[in-house]
Amino acid sequence: MNINKGYAMEEQLRQYFRELGYFVVRGVNFRYEGFDVTDIDLWLYMKQSTLTRERINVDIKNKKTPQAIERIFWNKGLQIALGLEKCMIATTDDRSSVNNFGIDNDVIVLDGSFLSRLSKIPLDPSRLIEEDFIQVIDIDDKGKNSVFWRKRINQSKSFLLTQLDYSGCNYWLGEIYFFANQILVSHHRRESACRIMYLLISYLLIGIDFIYKDLSSLDSQTRINILNNGFLHGSLGEDGTKKIVEMALQLIRDYMPQNTGSISSLKRNLEEVYDSIPVNILSDYFSKSDIVKNLFSLAIIFEKLAYSKTFYPLTLIDSDLQSIIGVILDFYNIERRSLFEAFE
Repeated sequence: MNINKGYAMEEQLRQYFRELGYFVVRGVNFRYEGFDVTDIDLWLYMKQSTLTRERINVDIKNKKTPQAIERIFWNKGLQIALGLEKCMIATTDDRSSVNNFGIDNDVIVLDGSFLSRLSKIPLDPSRLIEEDFIQVIDIDDKGKNSVFWRKRINQSKSFLLTQLDYSGCNYWLGEIYFFANQILVSHHRRESACRIMYLLISYLLIGIDFIYKDLSSLDSQTRINILNNGFLHGSLGEDGTKKIVEMALQLIRDYMPQNTGSISSLKRNLEEVYDSIPVNILSDYFSKSDIVKNLFSLAIIFEKLAYSKTFYPLTLIDSDLQSIIGVILDFYNIERRSLFEAFE
């Protein structure tokens, strides 16, 4: 596909940071209370150590008049608003004043000379660029369903900015469940659904890895208990869930007094529903030491599978990747064999 020079530079930089070991996502919308505020050209994530992680927002301007100093202001403010560790701009502007202003404001500047050298490096021929990835997942259906799936991908990307926590992980789990079912029922879009599922699993693993920076010093059982609580109640925790339930029950008491007799029964039913959710399947698996230490590298592998020009169905991926998919299927009570055999 022929793409404009701005998108081409985004792909060049995406490749550059991937080769440095970052998990890289291109084109991430920052949404606030349902509104699209802006988009981030590249979002970078790195596991630096057991206790520390690095997230970087990258702004790319491959234009004749990039207005680089203004972009430093904007990107620094975006970093602060999102609570990220660093920010960066890539600009065709070669003025030393731009680089100096970046240094003064703790913004990394990749200038025109760097971008010029980078543009001469060919892209990985085995990997789809973002525009080609969208074409591949749309290939079997040009109707509304395609747009709907793309919206789901964009929403999942957005959660990397604002919900890199239990709530985000639970959201990605729900989306993985949706696309796993699409593999079973959408024969003509099976490859598309599987690629998207790989991508969503990579986001889930990054989310769990980010959570683990605060859990690494705890013993195994304590980690399991905390993960159980998170997968069950999201970022609100058990206390937050109880408050919401009590508020709902109080509204029934206030505005539907004729139904107050059924409140205790309703509360008991809600407790039974929560008790029946098998979150221990997830927390037991994701508390294992060999899984925890490899979450970041496994996320990179799943992302690579999603964007590979050669499609790898479930039956052809490594067993450690299959086991992660299997655990998620077990959590949702989807028969493993049915999903894997869909590609035979």
